[in-house]
Amino acid sequence: MSGIAVRRVAGMLPWNLVCGIVIFVVIGLVPPVMGSENELLSKEEWSILQSLEYRYRDSPSSDHLLLIEHSGKHLAGILSTHGSQRLWMLLDPDHKPFVKQLPKGDYHINSMEFERISAFAKVHPEVQSALKKSARATLNSK
Repeated sequence: MSGIAVRRVAGMLPWNLVCGIVIFVVIGLVPPVMGSENELLSKEEWSILQSLEYRYRDSPSSDHLLLIEHSGKHLAGILSTHGSQRLWMLLDPDHKPFVKQLPKGDYHINSMEFERISAFAKVHPEVQSALKKSARATLNSK
């Protein structure tokens, strides 16, 4: 009888091996399909940005720069280069991509506005770099 038991165990080995391989493949595919934790957290930041953009979309303001704190985050609303729309930028993101702006478009700020933004929030270094480029572009165009 022990010989039969040995044959059964030996016969199950390939099946167990196949199941093990399938489990490892499935586990390996779960993160790309579901998205990483960082991606999920970034979606929350995009949501904050979208809600603010939507709220102010039909609220005309001649102010070139609006600084708003919303849901614990700091945002800057900057009139586009042509003044046709307001572009919103998240100043203090925690997750990649760090430069989050809605809608996409060109904007310029001057050095005084850059200083106001810096005093308003602890600006992420990548966002600060994007804002500095805009401020330099404004100086170069004059």
